[in-house]
Amino acid sequence: MHLKEDVQSRLAWAAYFTIGTGLLAPWNALLTGIDYFAAVFPGKPMDRLFTVTYLPACLSVLLLLLRFKITFLTPQVRIVNSFIGFALIMLAIPTLDLFNLGPRPPASGDTSSAFFPAVLSATIVIGAFDGLCQGAVFADVAALPPKFTQAVVSGTACSGFLVSILRISSKALWAEEQRDTGFPGLRASTELYFLAAALLSLGCAAAYGLLLPRLHAVQQLRRGEGHVGMPAELHVMQAGPKAHTLTDPLDQQHTAAMSGKVQIGDPGPERSMSGAAGVQSGPGDEEDALLLSLQSSRSCEVEHDLERTAVPPEADQRMMLFRSCWKRLWPLCSGLLITYIITLSIFPGFLAEDVENKVLGDWYPILLISAFNTSDLVGKLLPASSQSWRKGPNDHSRFHLQRIARAWLSFAISRILFIPAFICASFVATPPFVMFLLTILLGASNGLVTAGLMLGGPEMLDPGMEDAGEGILVISLISGLLVGALAGFLWLL
Repeated sequence: MHLKEDVQSRLAWAAYFTIGTGLLAPWNALLTGIDYFAAVFPGKPMDRLFTVTYLPACLSVLLLLLRFKITFLTPQVRIVNSFIGFALIMLAIPTLDLFNLGPRPPASGDTSSAFFPAVLSATIVIGAFDGLCQGAVFADVAALPPKFTQAVVSGTACSGFLVSILRISSKALWAEEQRDTGFPGLRASTELYFLAAALLSLGCAAAYGLLLPRLHAVQQLRRGEGHVGMPAELHVMQAGPKAHTLTDPLDQQHTAAMSGKVQIGDPGPERSMSGAAGVQSGPGDEEDALLLSLQSSRSCEVEHDLERTAVPPEADQRMMLFRSCWKRLWPLCSGLLITYIITLSIFPGFLAEDVENKVLGDWYPILLISAFNTSDLVGKLLPASSQSWRKGPNDHSRFHLQRIARAWLSFAISRILFIPAFICASFVATPPFVMFLLTILLGASNGLVTAGLMLGGPEMLDPGMEDAGEGILVISLISGLLVGALAGFLWLL
């Protein structure tokens, strides 16, 4: 594509932002459409059921991809096909609903209806596609400048915001019809809502599969970073004999002698002439013999060392790579785990089902979820997350990065105060503005901490460690989501 590099860079940023938006669009579509699913399956905690079906599938796929190297699943194959799968599932849910047409909610709470297991199965498939796609996206941008990582992270927050706007717009568009006809109006608004989410997923597939490969600036950045794929100790092993430099003078002399460039113990012209005349050599011959003996012994030792440093099996290499990544990233991984345990124990379950307001009615949970998504987006766009990783002229690189990572971890731990705050809100008739304030603070802090922790990954990894390192970060994030979602069931007690 013949465009200026700065224009291509902006296009690439926009493409990665769009990809981040589409990455969680199906998940947010399910959560924000909770009013529709609550009407279809009354009395069922659908938001919590979505979480405990979606997240295990996502986590399982991520673990399988990290444990086994599947060569045909290249990043492009994983990302493009996952977005196409997202679009098909988003279209499948309203299509399945066509088999349940009627003036009332089709299942009416009867979980024996085919629509109920079909929706949960679709959620599992979405989770599997997310696991297939998310690690590849973050590994891809980790090899690029940090602004592209922030583009993806900000896009994931924009996903919730955009889906919330779509849901509010579609619900408002059919508000009058919903008042007149009831469920058919709600169904019509939901069909439009899922159609928009499907189109967004297809746009993401086009952005990654068609636009980014045509941007020369992106391809140049990818080639410039290099993809080694292993820590330094594995490079030494794979380098083989070339990695062993013979620094000992005896080794160097022996090597030169074997190549014919230097004669060990060369007697010089006079000794050669005397040897040719049959004259007995002096004591230097004994020294030469001793030197040759030492060289032979040293050569055997070098060969033995090379055998001991043979390249380990591929599975062992991957485990060494993961251990190396974990040693560097454990504060970030712990921070992501704690952050999402706290967030998911409150959002969306408590906000979607455990609060009510007679004035706002079924708009109340939708507006609360929208407030969370909006503040989450603002938190991820704040410059503090990226500026915190900038090193000053007197900062020691490794120490500075570890200090920042632990500061973000402390911030993540401090968010535990939200749990008693929402517990108090659940036992007291909390006014809506207080609940909105708590929700906004929860979302903004979630976005800020997530961006800060995810942006630290590329800074703390060496080139070539992106795939494993970002995979570990995503697994930590998904694990936090899963544990937090399970903790969300405690609100039902």
